[in-house]
Amino acid sequence: FATARVSEGIPRIAAVLTDGWSNNPLATVQAAQAVHNDGIYVYSIGIGNRISYQELVSIASSGQGNVFNVSGFSSSDFGGVLRQLQVSTCSKIATTIPKGSSRLLQYEFPSMGMTLKVDITVGNLVVHGSFSVQNPNELTQDFSVMSNGNDIDYFISPELMRQSTNNDNNDGRRTKRQAPMPANATNANVYLSIVGLNDDNTFVLNTTFGDTTESFPSSGTSVLGSMVLIMAALLCFFLFIWI
Repeated sequence: FATARVSEGIPRIAAVLTDGWSNNPLATVQAAQAVHNDGIYVYSIGIGNRISYQELVSIASSGQGNVFNVSGFSSSDFGGVLRQLQVSTCSKIATTIPKGSSRLLQYEFPSMGMTLKVDITVGNLVVHGSFSVQNPNELTQDFSVMSNGNDIDYFISPELMRQSTNNDNNDGRRTKRQAPMPANATNANVYLSIVGLNDDNTFVLNTTFGDTTESFPSSGTSVLGSMVLIMAALLCFFLFIWI
């Protein structure tokens, strides 16, 4: 990791595999924390059932979300983990594209769907996606999402993949596939085309299995907080009338 291209936005990622537990749990936790503090993103993989799940959680970055457990050492055991690691790790690189240029990506589409997160530091983007067209655009797409000055947080659902190819989009355009839809969702791919809309567009792409979109805004007044404010205002009003 000493020669890693951190200055170019290349992330440092490590995977720890174990079929047991540490002889010195405290030292393990301290070493893991030092690695986290150094900016290295860690996944922990436990093999078999003679492991300490809590220790795996302490080793991994971001807790339980980066912990995996497989039953053995065979390729079939590791297949699902490798696919998820590919989805999670192969995208966390800062990329800059000029206006009109695109970055093409291909993923094996998981049966539970996947969430597309694009953190945009400069510019605006539109993402065209397809389950059959390798270079999707506004005419040959199954879905499309635009940043409009915000980051992109979008769930690509299995239902979306199974939708009819002739459904109208909200703006009246029709999606168009160039090939028949795969019958088996577990063998499907999803193709993405990320297109720059401004002169310079810098972003970091991250994809995760399942629906991990943010359900609620991270800032602002909560519903409960709003109700408290309303009740306080009403109380003040009635006290004013009574006085």
